Amino acid sequence: ENFHVFTPDLRFFLKKFIKFAIIILVYIKAERGNPAMARKTPIIPEDEAYPPVQVSMLGGFRLQANGHEVDESLNRARQLWNLLEYLIAFRHRDISPDELVDVLWHNDEIDNPSSALKNLVYRVRTILVSHGIPGAKNIILCQRGTYSWNNALTTTVDIKEFERLIREADEKESQPAEQLDLYMQALSYYKGDLLPKSAFEEWVVPLSTYYHSLYVKCVEKTIRLLMDAGRYQEIAHIAQQAIVIDQFEESFHEALILAQIAMGNQQRAMAHYEHVTS
Repeated sequence: ENFHVFTPDLRFFLKKFIKFAIIILVYIKAERGNPAMARKTPIIPEDEAYPPVQVSMLGGFRLQANGHEVDESLNRARQLWNLLEYLIAFRHRDISPDELVDVLWHNDEIDNPSSALKNLVYRVRTILVSHGIPGAKNIILCQRGTYSWNNALTTTVDIKEFERLIREADEKESQPAEQLDLYMQALSYYKGDLLPKSAFEEWVVPLSTYYHSLYVKCVEKTIRLLMDAGRYQEIAHIAQQAIVIDQFEESFHEALILAQIAMGNQQRAMAHYEHVTS
């Protein structure tokens, strides 16, 4: 009730913060199968069986199935990829046309948003069909006034696998060797931040921050376990990869310098220290 007492800039910030928090909560609830997020039954033709679909979203968007692949380089229309990425990220939800229109054209005035959305869905299907993706015509469902990804198609998404492996590793505190293996498997999925070409989309920002935070913690935990095992060469390799992804994270540079010192590479350690402090 006292919202009006804040300055315009602070009100804008608070609205953004609340919106981002809601996106994260909705996403996590849907991913973890909250009953309140129940959705319609996915469909697939009875006489057809489609191969699994693999989706990469970390470091860039790519969809693969049965040796066929599509990625963002095929078409410059950002709204097309934004729609496909959003439906996959929230694939356990039924999404209203109004929500999709807000996601896709939140700053634009369009005469017929419903028609524009249907046209965009058609274009997504057309691209997937033209590049040989099995089941492309049924990959996006439109039933009872909502849109959704067809989960009758077995879909593996890298962000889900990344998060699952970290969660499993966190539960292995009494088994450091298994824990380390799981953390390193998780790191292999993180090729870069979430959907870099869509990085400024409002729905991507909070999810990208969420996964980046998981990544930083995963790197730090992995390095700590490798330190305990005296595996300094692997620490240096992981730290170097992490620095490429986030050059401003001090813990990555610290790990690299300490690993170089432990391996007797004092000159390399000093050179890197001078590089990052100059």
